Amino acid sequence: ENELISRLHNRLEAEGIKLENMREFGFDIPVSREEQAEGKRGYEYWVQVPGFSYDIPGLQVESFKGGNYLALRIDNPFAEPCARIPEAWDRLVKYIEEQQITADDHHEAGVCLEEVSANQSMEVMTIYIRIKD
Repeated sequence: ENELISRLHNRLEAEGIKLENMREFGFDIPVSREEQAEGKRGYEYWVQVPGFSYDIPGLQVESFKGGNYLALRIDNPFAEPCARIPEAWDRLVKYIEEQQITADDHHEAGVCLEEVSANQSMEVMTIYIRIKD
């Protein structure tokens, strides 16, 4: 993840796009069984660039349709990432089930998102699950 994020940041900055105050989202994507057997995993990373309207060779530009999301914030997610992040996902899914909310089950990018940001003196992660309108 960190390598992908760094490459994208460097590429956008080389194009003159300033990343200050941009929203950034990451999420896992499916990979083939062969890729899994090789120890690979899929990860996609988005940077929201308001008013962006041109192509950058080698990068895919997406138009995100948005939608309604349930969200849960995790304070200091990287203090114990292997415990805190999966636990938060479990809590959010459990809430959806208990409240009988219908999650959007489309198999497309942007159904489940993670956004990391700084909040005063700590890092926070907000996780999102898209729900049906």
